[in-house]
Amino acid sequence: MGEFGEWWRSFLRIPWLRTVLSIVCLLAVMYVSGLVHVWSDYRSSKYPKGFQIRDLGWELLPFIQFVQIANVWLGFAVVATWSMLLAYYVMLPHRLAHILRRVMWLLAGLFALRALCILVTTEPLPPRAGGDGGLYTPSNAGLGALLIMFGARSSGSDLIFSGHTVVFVVHGCLWWTYLFGERHYGIPDWVRFLYAVAASAFCAIGPLFMVAVRWHQTVDVVLGATLSLCAYYIYHGMVRDHRHWASLLAWLDATPRELLQAPPKSMKVIGTQIV
Repeated sequence: MGEFGEWWRSFLRIPWLRTVLSIVCLLAVMYVSGLVHVWSDYRSSKYPKGFQIRDLGWELLPFIQFVQIANVWLGFAVVATWSMLLAYYVMLPHRLAHILRRVMWLLAGLFALRALCILVTTEPLPPRAGGDGGLYTPSNAGLGALLIMFGARSSGSDLIFSGHTVVFVVHGCLWWTYLFGERHYGIPDWVRFLYAVAASAFCAIGPLFMVAVRWHQTVDVVLGATLSLCAYYIYHGMVRDHRHWASLLAWLDATPRELLQAPPKSMKVIGTQIV
């Protein structure tokens, strides 16, 4: 048992282990979410069509026929955010992996919650641009889940709550936490502030496109934004104060140096000084 304990503690201290684990966890959650979409599609096909909930966003925003505008906007937001993070932290790869790990855990948790919401809720399908995205049946559930997971196809029942909004909000917050909130030598504060404002405005426009193309109702976007903001700041508050989830969060959020300096028989104090 002693040798196994030493091996286990050494295994937990592998620097890249947490990053790989976070990515695998997000991919697993996304695949399960795809399976939930397939089931929801199958269930939605059995409900009568025609009834629609009155939506203020649909009344105020024009109906945009170019359905891919939200995906294109999201792609720009993600690429711009991570390009800037890479440029800022190119000399600090461990810090960059640290940020990536936090984002992966956040998205995994939010998409797991989203899958649960979709599983227990069936909304009437809105009159979407581009049609219903293609309904799947249990016979092709595995393939349908993979196609939905990688964005090759859209679910016909993707409603509560908006996954696009989750990604937009999380990446908008990254600008304030890491690109403006942390000091980067050689870049004036006012420049970083303008970057953060512009990026946040860009990310805030994205969810409006989800409403404009009628792929989501306004409540889906509002709920997704609210949950994402709460989860983002609660999670970052927790990783800065490990008193309540010391053992798990300290290990997940520790830097390589803290892993190597950890006491041999305890992981609880790792990372308690991270800010």
